[in-house]
Amino acid sequence: MSFSISIPNPDSHAIQAISRWLPSRRTPIWDRVETARLDSRNSVGKVVTGRFPIGVLPEDIITESERLEIVSALKTLSIRRYDNTGETEKVSVHGLTFVDSPSFHDYLMEEQDEAFEQLTAPLLDRVIGMFEGYGFNVAPLVDTVTMLPYHSKVCREISIPDDCYTSEGNECTVLHCDDLLRDGWIKPDFRIPGALEGMVYNQFSVCISLEDGGYRPDDLIVYEKQYSREMEPHFFGKGGWRYDAGKLAGCRSHSYTPELRKCYMFSTLNFHDVRGGDRRSQRINFSVFFIYVPGTNTLYYYN
Repeated sequence: MSFSISIPNPDSHAIQAISRWLPSRRTPIWDRVETARLDSRNSVGKVVTGRFPIGVLPEDIITESERLEIVSALKTLSIRRYDNTGETEKVSVHGLTFVDSPSFHDYLMEEQDEAFEQLTAPLLDRVIGMFEGYGFNVAPLVDTVTMLPYHSKVCREISIPDDCYTSEGNECTVLHCDDLLRDGWIKPDFRIPGALEGMVYNQFSVCISLEDGGYRPDDLIVYEKQYSREMEPHFFGKGGWRYDAGKLAGCRSHSYTPELRKCYMFSTLNFHDVRGGDRRSQRINFSVFFIYVPGTNTLYYYN
């Protein structure tokens, strides 16, 4: 079963009006421009805070038999299609995403697919256990008014339109960043989670490649530039999520080609893109957002 997601198109003046509440931040300079092996609290912390562009965790979060089981089971579950990304990516999603809900109330109140929850809960549990092993506190992000937790973890099925391909691979851009407060302020009823009020925070994504169709997937390309509210005038398109690539001219970047079952992570505050893969690649990615609050040494997860 499938149905569509229509992402709201916020008025640009409204976004600029509320942008004074959004974070203004300096971009950390990368310590080195490479994919880091993450085997300590220090190395994980470098990715979390944007000092390393991308990191790969050394331990397997998922076995090959589990991967095959999840990919097979997803075919039987409900899925939602993104309506406004069709010209650059064909994306469908299992699970509930904060950014795509028309209101905060709708997001909190919508019921998760129990079969999807049971299928993917072990992956999230292992990721949480790994971070706890490195000395971080880990907790769900919770709305302090209703005490309802934010939803967590999604699986996205992604393919690329034929018009995007050249001899160099996929050339279409989906350049963007992900910041909870920016995504939240376009919702009329959003309120800042109590855990983040007045706090400095970092946001990052943990991803696992579940399927690539046997062909080279798109690269993840991360730029050495983080979102700050002064950049708002350069976002465009339906939903206001795309960013003008010309504004990042001269920025350093680093690319990583995901491998099946490998668990990788990067700061979503840094602008990022996915390009360059084989036209036959049919990707399925598991992902979870985490917000790190240094003041409490806590990672809050949501999606």
